[in-house]
Amino acid sequence: MEIKVEKNENNTIAKLDIIFDVKESQKAYDIACRNIANSVNIPGFRRGKAPKHILEKHVGAEYIKREAIESMLPKAFHKAIVDNNLDILSEPAVIDYKFENNEPVTVKAEVELRPEVKIENYKDLTFETERYTRKENDVQEELDNLVKKSAELKTAEHETATGEDSVVIDFKGYIDGEPIEHGDGKDYLLDLANSAFIPGFAEAIVGHNLNEEFDINVKFPDDYHDEKIKGKDAVFNIKINEIKSKVMPELNDEFAKKVSSFETLDELKADIEKYLSEYEEKENIRRKEKKIFDEVMKLGEVEVTDAMIERESRNLLNEYAAKFQSGSGVEFGKLLEAKNPELMQNIKDEAKNRIKNTLIIAKIAQDENIQVTPQELQTKIEELAYAYNTSLDVIYEEIRKNSNIIHGISQQALMDKVSKFLAEKNTVNLV
Repeated sequence: MEIKVEKNENNTIAKLDIIFDVKESQKAYDIACRNIANSVNIPGFRRGKAPKHILEKHVGAEYIKREAIESMLPKAFHKAIVDNNLDILSEPAVIDYKFENNEPVTVKAEVELRPEVKIENYKDLTFETERYTRKENDVQEELDNLVKKSAELKTAEHETATGEDSVVIDFKGYIDGEPIEHGDGKDYLLDLANSAFIPGFAEAIVGHNLNEEFDINVKFPDDYHDEKIKGKDAVFNIKINEIKSKVMPELNDEFAKKVSSFETLDELKADIEKYLSEYEEKENIRRKEKKIFDEVMKLGEVEVTDAMIERESRNLLNEYAAKFQSGSGVEFGKLLEAKNPELMQNIKDEAKNRIKNTLIIAKIAQDENIQVTPQELQTKIEELAYAYNTSLDVIYEEIRKNSNIIHGISQQALMDKVSKFLAEKNTVNLV
């Protein structure tokens, strides 16, 4: 076996020219014949007993040749990688092959290499970032939000809807006189101050009376998710069945007992004060670490190939598809590309940035001998289970199904350690 390796000028692709001698390739061909013969049924022959020429007619000689080559390649690829010290990013891919009887077999393959990362002088630097400062009266603001969330709805004494009310309505929508699919509802409770309906819908109800039946005119947004009705004018027939007002609870010790585990309002205030103070401290630490990390990432130089970007973009699309439950990543990707080319470009930019950061992190970790211990990896898995409110067994089962998950967890743990290292070796002034 002879192997010739040639790298491109950027050292991102290695071309492999592999020659298997006649004896080795013929042996692989014969073994492939036996394996295939044992797995197929050929009329007139017991399984595994069909002569070679019959097998070749039944499954095709090219199929047998491909199987023979597949059996020889792992050893050849391993030798090429080890002998030439190739730092590969993906499995080698066969580009072309030639397999003729009584002649050496030639295979041309390509493999992606990890790009060279250049980064130095990433320690003893000083940066500035904006300080996070608590808002004035933020404790009272938190208390006010708790009061609003605890408000009770009661039938209003007035009979005209105001912007602060909630209403129980029947509604039915029309476009050009035709009913809108799923555009109707009965006894629907709508908060007029916090409506998720299309713009203008809730506002148009304000000022109308209890038991009144009326029409409102609205327009669906140009970016509405339903292609059939986005940007179109619509008429909704509305009937107000009930008007409800928010009754705010009194802010006292009884309220504190109701919404928390504390006995008094002062204890609740003290707990909110403690939480907001700790949040301020943690947020400023986070800002410092992020500033250092972002600035150091800018110092790194690395060549990111189109193939790497395309592969990472597919990974991102699969993540989005899983989050939004929109089918496969490929289908979701086609949808995004067709509907929103700008969003697809943003995904590619994000993929490029993610790849660059990953490679720079790996380079710093290698130079500084930063490694993730088994215990740190276990801690990350436990954090993941907590974040998704599930058990460790469920996470382990997902890892068994998809080995990429553990790679992602390991990468995140490594990034955290490198980020902490950089934070210790550099300075950020909060301004």
